[in-house]
Amino acid sequence: MPLGLPNIAIDLPKKEEEEEEEEEEEDKNQEWYDLYSGLSRLRIIFIYDELSEEIVNQTMGLIASLSIQNSKADIFCFINSPGGTLILGSGLYDMMNSVPPDINTTSIGVAASMASYILAGGEKTKRLATAYSRIMLHQPAAELSVKNGGTVAEFLHDVRELAELREHVVHNYAKQTGQPYWAIEQMIDRDAFLSASEAKTFGIVDDIMNKEHVRNMSEKMKKYQELDEKQDEKQGEVDEEEVDEEEVDEEDVDEEEVDPLGLRR
Repeated sequence: MPLGLPNIAIDLPKKEEEEEEEEEEEDKNQEWYDLYSGLSRLRIIFIYDELSEEIVNQTMGLIASLSIQNSKADIFCFINSPGGTLILGSGLYDMMNSVPPDINTTSIGVAASMASYILAGGEKTKRLATAYSRIMLHQPAAELSVKNGGTVAEFLHDVRELAELREHVVHNYAKQTGQPYWAIEQMIDRDAFLSASEAKTFGIVDDIMNKEHVRNMSEKMKKYQELDEKQDEKQGEVDEEEVDEEEVDEEDVDEEEVDPLGLRR
């Protein structure tokens, strides 16, 4: 019987009075989340399946949400995906390159087809691959057929649309890797499987992941979490001040005397 995903504890900001309590009270400052929700609070996103409409929409939603929360803090995207739809992958690529935070991308297993496009689309100098991950590039593909009642003109329109999308993908690969356009054309002429070191040489990633990278990521995440806690504390103080002001206003109203005829004195 397969095991379900575990819940993980996330530390919440402590209030001054709670810090003075004994250690057995410390669990009050933790909240439990399912694995992926907990990681997203640490600005970590996993693309761990085919780039379906559901996966892509969830990922874009997370990127948008994290960008609103903190527009200066990096987002860490780990990829282990066989790829997926050209249109959806292009949408995710555009989203990644439209938000203010830097998107760190890391291949941790396989990044094939459109997943390699997402990998290459991360912030330059912040794209990694684990030592034994595999990256695969190939031609954008689609099934084209003239349906019942369709026309040759409609078929040719679809062909032109696919060719335009292909040109868009090749252009972005060239921009992100630093390779000339013709080199990308030649590379994707067939399924091209690359090792992590080959992907680094070609410019799809910037380095091969090691312990130093992991330490740097952990330090960044801790720093971002501390900043979020400070923001939460400031917001809590503002909320308390607003509540106190409301209580004062209510007391002022209560102190006013009203005569039996309803006239204020």
